Amino acid sequence: MTQEIIYTSAPEGLKPGSHGFCTVVSTSGMARNLAMKLESMSAYRHAFPPHTTAARFNPV
Repeated sequence: MTQEIIYTSAPEGLKPGSHGFCTVVSTSGMARNLAMKLESMSAYRHAFPPHTTAARFNPV
């Protein structure tokens, strides 16, 4: 069975007290260890380094 999380920036996540970049939706009944593994693989990589003149071209 396919399982999925949606990990994004949000004011509030699924886990109590989570905010910022966090899981906001997941497949019903997903094992906790799988959700934790998927979250650990989720990241945002800037196209251009922050604090440089090119940083303004990073997608939002």
